[in-house]
Amino acid sequence: MDEVTKLLRANGTSWAVLAARLLAGRATLPPLADQQKWEADRIAAFGDGPRFALVHPHFEDYFNELRRLAGPGENGLGRQLPVFDRAWFKSFLDGHERRKNMWQRLNAKAWDEAGVDELNLGTVPGAGRKTIEAPLAYDWDTIRKLPLLLQALQGLNTKAF
Repeated sequence: MDEVTKLLRANGTSWAVLAARLLAGRATLPPLADQQKWEADRIAAFGDGPRFALVHPHFEDYFNELRRLAGPGENGLGRQLPVFDRAWFKSFLDGHERRKNMWQRLNAKAWDEAGVDELNLGTVPGAGRKTIEAPLAYDWDTIRKLPLLLQALQGLNTKAF
């Protein structure tokens, strides 16, 4: 089994084990005051938006907390969650980069086959299809501005997100 599969299984299993133990009455959540403090700390650190639920890049902390909350099970029964292995995280990131590269290759191929220059959304003379229709939600003026938007987004400091 490769490391990415191990990470996904461990991560998916960890919350499932915790949820099952909570529903079966074999695990308990921390006191409400502790939960409220955790929530306030999390909001202070990550905000009260989409980043609140973001696990990346804190996989190890997330996994270990779920493992701690799930506990070992009763009388040695039930799934014992493994100790987090940092190799899982590296494999996950490597797989993520491979997936991004795959989509870049597939998108470039699709643009080439459509005969469209994706940088200015004009047609490429002598290439496959000569025209491209704008999606119904966009007009051509909006679509022509997309490369500028993409350039601006690429210049953002993504570590701030």
